[in-house]
Amino acid sequence: MRKISYISFFVFMLIMCGAFVSCSKDDDEGSSGLTISLTSDDYKPYTSDEGNVEYGYFDGVMCYRVTSEENKTLEVAKGVKEATQANIPQDVTIDGIKHKVTSIGKGAFSNCTSLISLTIPGSIVSIGNYAFQGCSGLKRVELKSPNPPAIGEYAFYGTNCPIYVPTDSKEVYKTEWKEWANQIRDVASTNPQRREETVYVKDSSYYRRLYWDSPHRGWTESVVSDGSLFYRLYKSSSYMSDNPVEMTAWVCWVDKYAENISIPKYVIYKDEKYVVNGIDIYAFGINKCLKSVSIPVGFTCINSHAFYGCESLESVTIPESVVKIEDYAFENCLSLKNVSIPNGVTEIQGGAFFNCKSLETVTIPINVTSIGSGAFYDCGLLDIYMKCPNPPKMYSRSYYGASFSFSASFSTQTFNNATLHVPAGLKGKYAYDENWGSFVHIVDDL
Repeated sequence: MRKISYISFFVFMLIMCGAFVSCSKDDDEGSSGLTISLTSDDYKPYTSDEGNVEYGYFDGVMCYRVTSEENKTLEVAKGVKEATQANIPQDVTIDGIKHKVTSIGKGAFSNCTSLISLTIPGSIVSIGNYAFQGCSGLKRVELKSPNPPAIGEYAFYGTNCPIYVPTDSKEVYKTEWKEWANQIRDVASTNPQRREETVYVKDSSYYRRLYWDSPHRGWTESVVSDGSLFYRLYKSSSYMSDNPVEMTAWVCWVDKYAENISIPKYVIYKDEKYVVNGIDIYAFGINKCLKSVSIPVGFTCINSHAFYGCESLESVTIPESVVKIEDYAFENCLSLKNVSIPNGVTEIQGGAFFNCKSLETVTIPINVTSIGSGAFYDCGLLDIYMKCPNPPKMYSRSYYGASFSFSASFSTQTFNNATLHVPAGLKGKYAYDENWGSFVHIVDDL
């Protein structure tokens, strides 16, 4: 058996386990910071896109072909069909000699349907024809270079994933990569820590239907964007010249590939500052990628259906200023596990958390007076922390009639299995309430 060097074996095992190879940071702009080490023992045959048998240096996921011995440059010639992630290195050291990876060859990863994530370093200057054609499993592509590499025909044909590029490089990528412009995103849109309290926005060609029950119907409005969030800007009409014009912004839509969002307090458009204080109906609706949302102080209401069907949403930060959570605001948020409702909330409307199947704990604050029909129906609740001294109005049973119908606020499974925690000394008050008495397990341990 041919002897494999310790370094080659280590690299191979890391990649096969799904880990990235140990990296050494480079100072070049756009660097991915990844360098791997190979030896002549890793020089192996591979089948080219044309079907010819050729040789290159294999690291377990990718095979590299030397394109210039003089300049010490490499091309990613072939990818393993079973690879799930490809973090292309900027440099490859072969027998102690450093080579720079500058291109991705024709059909290198063509039809690698298992590939989920791809990182392309700043050293890449060209991507060949059909390089990632048919990689239908791709969920994320990230390029490190602020300058778009030359791209061949059908390079990403058959993919529908976001292609993230460096901050402030989105427009130049869209210009150079016209065929894939709809997939290009600013990498800052995935990092909530990069969002400031105040952000600058610009005109957007995005159009979204208006609802007749819009609270701002009749106001002047326009739609602007900061790259990941879209806002309606409103200037209130006033017939009194000495009354200052109210300038507000509502979030009306979010980029469908955004994962983590922190809504800013203010947006600035054409040197005018708008207070962000609302979320439009269905603004985040049916977003499959969204994982977390932070809402700033100043919002007073979570609007109807605002986060409807956000199946991947795991956490949401609701500020103390919110007083009402409207109907079906978080319906079908299947990954939401726990919710702490702020003390200012007085009303949780019907279906607000309907079918949040992963929701295990919820804290209901002291000022809540009513919990609507189906508010927590079909949830996986195990513990309900009720801080109200007086049992809020709620529905303990469902009714379906010809003229009207309503659902119980909680499922029968919740009434039978969940523990209702109430303030000390109030167990009897809740146990003898005509609705809250439906809970089998009530403890006064708050």
